[in-house]
Amino acid sequence: MDFQKVSEKHNQLLKRKDIIIKINYDGATLSKAVLQQTLAKEFGAEPNHVEISKIISEVGIDKGTIFVKVWEAKEIPIYGAKKEEVSTEVPVEESKKEVPKEESKPEGA
Repeated sequence: MDFQKVSEKHNQLLKRKDIIIKINYDGATLSKAVLQQTLAKEFGAEPNHVEISKIISEVGIDKGTIFVKVWEAKEIPIYGAKKEEVSTEVPVEESKKEVPKEESKPEGA
């Protein structure tokens, strides 16, 4: 896997670096999880400060372009890490509430 940095811009307002990288790789397009770990080592940053915005691979060739943002303070979730499960169950007491029924009025009065 070979990297070639095409451009690097320092965005002082958002406190990040915007980097465009050309990459040569073997086999399938690399996952964001692998790239996040590799690029964190390459740029000397924490993996949770590296955000992979886009991976654009060229058709039929093992080459691609990666758009990366390296943040100074913002923490990005680690790609490939398991997320915490959120309970979607409704408590039993709330689900058994009855809806008041409308009384029917006799017709023709």
